Amino acid sequence: MNVNISKSINNVRNAYLKTSDKTSKNWKIVIKYTSPSGKIREWSSAFKLNKLPFVKDGKAILGMYKERLQYALSLVDTLNIKIANNLFDTAEGDFDVEKIDSPFKDFLNDWLRYKSTEVKGQSYEIYNNKINVIKDYLQQTNREEITLRDFNTYNEINSLLKWVKEKNGDSKPTYNYYLGIIKDVFKHITNVDGTLHPTQLITHKFSNYKIGRTSKNLAYRDVDKAIEILSKYNQNLGLLGKTIYYTLHRIDSIVQLQFKDFDLVNNLIYINKDIIKTGNPVTIRIHKNLLPIITEYVNTHTVNADDYFFGSIDNSNGFKSVRLFAPHPTKKRLFSDNFRHFKVHKDTDRTIFTTGHTLYSFKHSGVNYYKKYFTDNVIIKITGHKDESILKTYSKDFEAIIDEDLFNLLP
Repeated sequence: MNVNISKSINNVRNAYLKTSDKTSKNWKIVIKYTSPSGKIREWSSAFKLNKLPFVKDGKAILGMYKERLQYALSLVDTLNIKIANNLFDTAEGDFDVEKIDSPFKDFLNDWLRYKSTEVKGQSYEIYNNKINVIKDYLQQTNREEITLRDFNTYNEINSLLKWVKEKNGDSKPTYNYYLGIIKDVFKHITNVDGTLHPTQLITHKFSNYKIGRTSKNLAYRDVDKAIEILSKYNQNLGLLGKTIYYTLHRIDSIVQLQFKDFDLVNNLIYINKDIIKTGNPVTIRIHKNLLPIITEYVNTHTVNADDYFFGSIDNSNGFKSVRLFAPHPTKKRLFSDNFRHFKVHKDTDRTIFTTGHTLYSFKHSGVNYYKKYFTDNVIIKITGHKDESILKTYSKDFEAIIDEDLFNLLP
């Protein structure tokens, strides 16, 4: 039985289902076309018409006939749309590959390359790690070659999101984070490929989990006490917490600061665009509670221009030790690991350092401190953020540093 045979377009006849016999185990969709040499040729594909859930052990499952026929006719319609759009190449005897039929992993790689031009350092590493998790999922579930078209279904994407959520201890924020990445990948696809519209990509139908107030990176109720306790455990760790608190900048940027970035005559720090997450250079004032520590060290030690603010030196035992303005950079992870060890130390006050308190909490605490005296517009100048959602207001025309008299009024 022939189904859906119709007219010829540019030497290509419309696709049709060669048989719709409910007992046949072999169904296929056929296209007749005329090659450039004038010969009549045939293109055919069974797609998944002869596999589960339609065929099992070489026999058609009669109870699935209606669904099998519906699936087949939808494939015929799709192919005929391609034929109408001149996507069948009679010289090659096949359809031109549409972008949506390319492997999904290629789009992940394209997006990552795009992100490498948009974000800096540690942020890119975070994105790279998350993409590697998605690639692990594709590999472990035998989906490495899945196309964007096949991945672009609610079930496929939800399967990935559930996988990473379970991998992180049933974490709703994790589900939302990876959904955000997939949405951004899809947004990038539609931005660079005019043939795809955002509504063709299924993520617009997803909803985030509703999450209450976050319990991570909580601001410290008593920052001075927190810094005092942390400094007793490790002087450099305490100073780092104080630096984050008063500068409102991340560990990633602070550990890359060098002495040449400091202007101790005018009490300024120049944060280069290459070491800040936003990619925007920013100049900040050194708070009067931080300045004496820096000036005292510089006045009593030999410091070179390229020395790192929180740097390290090589000891005779082969290990590195952290100190102010040392020749070697110190990785962020060293401080993060030390803080984690501090959190589980038997003498650590867990009423101050709860599970929700981190080194990054000092930045949140610092924002709360500055908001008592400055507007959000002023705080934006310090942080260097360019996303108005961070502090709700933003202007690219802000000067680099805030008024000195205003800053000196801080307690």
